[in-house]
Amino acid sequence: MTYAGRSLLLLGDLREQGQRRLLSLPPIPVDVLQSPHHGSAAANTAALAQWARPRIVISSQGVPRTAADVAKPYREVGAEFLPTWLHGAVTVRVHETGLVVETYRSGERFIVRPAAR
Repeated sequence: MTYAGRSLLLLGDLREQGQRRLLSLPPIPVDVLQSPHHGSAAANTAALAQWARPRIVISSQGVPRTAADVAKPYREVGAEFLPTWLHGAVTVRVHETGLVVETYRSGERFIVRPAAR
């Protein structure tokens, strides 16, 4: 989704076949990525992180049940990873100077300004 010059990629429960198809397309850097499949390690791959190069990743998930570090591939491309089990609700607002991302529980605020890609 692109709105006011900002891009958000909402992947929902995208699974292996869908992700392979997505990654076969030319890369589309995004401002905000909704982590696929509720933060599962299998769906949140280094290939996806490299392809999308998100600035912010929101993962709607419960407390992780495994030791897998789902945030790692995103951190490696410079993204901020915001799991809802830790931060609570995450609000994204489009503003003329960029995006404002705020977390409910942790009270953090991120401003994502347009950047040359």
